[in-house]
Order: sequence, then structure tokens, then C-alpha cells
Amino acid sequence: MMGEGKVLNVAIVGGGPECKAIMNMIFAEKLSQLRMKVIGVADISPEAAGYRYAQEKGIFTTTKYQDLYKLKGLNMIIELTGREEIADEIFRTKPKGVRFMDHIAARLFWDVFQLEEERIAERKLAEDSLRESEEKYSTLVENSLTGIYIDQGGKIVFANNRFAEIYRYSRDELIGVESWKLVHPEDRTLTDEIRIKRLKGEEAPSEYEARGLTKDGETIWIARRNTRIEYKGRPAILGNIVDITVRKQAEEALRESQEKLAGIVDSVTDCMCMVDEQFNIVWTNDVAKDLFGLDLVGKKCHSAYHKRDTVCEPCIVKRCLEDGKVHDFEMEITGANGKKRTFWCTASVAAHYEDGRPKMVVELLRDITARKRAEESLRQSEEQLQRYAAELERSNKELEQFAYVASHDLQEPLRTVTSYLRLLERRYKGKLGSDGIEFITYAVDGANRMYKLIDDLLSCSRVGTHAKPSKQTK
Repeated sequence: MMGEGKVLNVAIVGGGPECKAIMNMIFAEKLSQLRMKVIGVADISPEAAGYRYAQEKGIFTTTKYQDLYKLKGLNMIIELTGREEIADEIFRTKPKGVRFMDHIAARLFWDVFQLEEERIAERKLAEDSLRESEEKYSTLVENSLTGIYIDQGGKIVFANNRFAEIYRYSRDELIGVESWKLVHPEDRTLTDEIRIKRLKGEEAPSEYEARGLTKDGETIWIARRNTRIEYKGRPAILGNIVDITVRKQAEEALRESQEKLAGIVDSVTDCMCMVDEQFNIVWTNDVAKDLFGLDLVGKKCHSAYHKRDTVCEPCIVKRCLEDGKVHDFEMEITGANGKKRTFWCTASVAAHYEDGRPKMVVELLRDITARKRAEESLRQSEEQLQRYAAELERSNKELEQFAYVASHDLQEPLRTVTSYLRLLERRYKGKLGSDGIEFITYAVDGANRMYKLIDDLLSCSRVGTHAKPSKQTK
């Protein structure tokens, strides 16, 4: 912008390109210390660039420079022809009180103008760069996903939007707040010590985690990073923070989950191991370590369990890696003590690649040695019982045969005794007296009972040799 003061009316002699350039300079008002106005241009050639440009702008033009002397309010004549005789002539003949600038002075004037142009351009470039930098910085700070603040004298003197959001204040509310109020009571000593060391230039953690307090008193977890700066001529702390509350909660949940999982794993009495797709054992529980040795991890499963250099056939881990299904198999494995034990092994996928392919297999080995021994003992007992049953059956058959034969053979003499007793009773009934008859009656009755016992024995023997039709019972 032009400075304040009187307008200097200028006429130019010589309408070449230099004339046009100077007119543009004057029209643009780029000389801050001068207010100039071109009121006339003279050149012997009406086709000269400056001459025609002046006509386009409505400025008085002439082919005789003496005509410029008549212009009202003329204050200065600038000679741009470069001819000494014309410069001398104008200097001698110009109106009294009109200033004169020859082409040499005009050249100097032009150089000054160029320097002024460059200075203005540089200043404008610097101002534009500064403004652009400030805009970028402001945009970066205000749109940052991290909270940014400046702590000076123990108080918040600057905070971006994210910082205010994290602590649930407005930005205006935060300015002037004592920074310790934003820190959990149990972590205030830590944060204050680090802040003081930073201000003194002493060594202190550049990053650390501490708990904070929101406006409503809720505890949050904050990851902090800060450095010492000069702010408005005084030392201050420039810091940025990230709200890691969700991460901390996730870590705590993961820790609890891992503790629960560890408790479950520790309570499992079966051997457990994790095997990768190269059949390397990458993890085992304590039961497996106790049974097979402490150096299982890193070994091939077929080498650790079966002392083989190649994969077993069949291998449930291999099948599980191939089809992703659960597989089980019974196998004998030699333990660290050199004794063979029987295990029921189950393999299932524990982890997958992003494309769904099995990546890791968990193998569960249940020691069924005692059960197998019990089964073998039971089998042997059953075999022995079957032998006893067969022997008993044979003995029973012999006993049945003996009972049948014995009862059949005993009936004949018993019939004879009974027949003669009854014959004796009929013939000598009147001669024997009451005692004799009573004795015969007792003898016949005993014979009948004996006969009944033999008949029952014979019937019993027939149960084993001749099946009888079943009867309905109540």
C-alpha cells in the first residue's frame, strides 16, 4: 500500500519497453514510500510499446516531448531514451520547478524498484510460508488422535481438542488448571518427579504410563510422552498423551483369562502338548514334562514319544493338519523312565492361518495303562470263570447222572421191602396184635416216605437232563 503524502505527477520521454515496465510499477503502487501518477508519454514512434500502452490506459501521448511541458500539475519528467543530447535538452528546457530524472537515474530507480519487489516478494513468501506452516501445525494439532498439551509452571496453558476429550473437559475449562489435578493421587509423585527432571534438563523417561482423573473423577490409563520446550520465553513441558484405558482393561482381562486357563491346564491330569505343522513340540504342560522329560519343547513329536526319525503311521497330528478334524488313536509310548505306557491320544486344531489352514495342533494324551491292566485282569478272570463254569457244568452233569442212576436203582429194593410189609400186614393182621400192626404201619409209612424222597431225587435229576415245559407262576 502507498504511503501518505502528495501525488507526484510524472511524464515519461521514451515510450519503449522500459516505459511500460515503469508504468506497471507505478500502476501497481508497489513503491511504499511514493505516490506517483503517469500523466503523459512522448516518443517519436507511436508504435512503441510504452506509447501504445499509455494510449490504452487513456494517458496523454505525443511524438514531441516539448508537448509534455504543457501538462497541468506536472511534477517530474523521466527520460528513458538513453540519448545524452535529449537528456541535456530536457534538463535545460523543462518548466521551472519540474524535477528531472535521466535514464541513468531511472535505471537506478528501476533497480531500487526491483529490490523492493524482491523484498516484498520474499516477505510475502515468508509470511505465506509461516501462515501455511501455522495452518498445517494447527490442523495437525487440532486433528491429532493424541492429546497435546503445554504445561508451564505446573498449569495447563495449551490443550488440543483430543486432550480435552480424554479428560472430558472443554478446552476453555482446561486452561489454567493445575496439571496435578489430572493425575491419579497414587501416580502424582511419579509424574511430578519426571516433569521437574525434564525442566531441569536431567535424564528422565521420555515415555511412561500413569493413571489419570477425568473431570467426573473416573480413573483412566494414560501413555505419556513429553519434552522440554521454550514457550513465550519461558521453559515449559510439551507433551502428548494417548488414552490406553481400553488396552489396559483388555490386558487385565487377558491376564485373568490366562490365569484361569493356566489353572485349568494345571488341573488337567492328562499330558498336553502343542505341535506345529513341522511336527515340532512348541509347548507342553507339567504332566507331560514329568512323564517324558523336561526337554520336550523343540523336539519332533515322533522323536520325543517314539524315538523315531520319521513321522508315525498312522499319525493323528498329520491327519488333523490335513483335514482339520478331530482324530484319536491308542498307542504305546516309552516314558522318561524307560517303561512303556498305554495312552489314548486325541488331536484337534488349536490355531489356523488367515486362509483357514490348520497351523497348530493340540494333542491330549490320557494314560490308560491302569485301565488296560484292569481290562486284561478282567479278561483273565472271565476266562478263569468260564473254565470254572465248564468244570462245574461237567461235575453237575456227572452228579445228575449219578442221582438218576442211584434213585432208579434204590427204588427196586424199596418196592420189595414195601410189598412184603404189606403182605405181612394182610396175612397176619389178626395174629400180630396191636403192637405188631403199629410197627408194620410205621415201617410201611417210612418206606413210603423213603420212596417219595427217591422219587423226588429222580425228578431233580431229570431237570438237568430233560427240559420241562415252563408254567406260569403267580
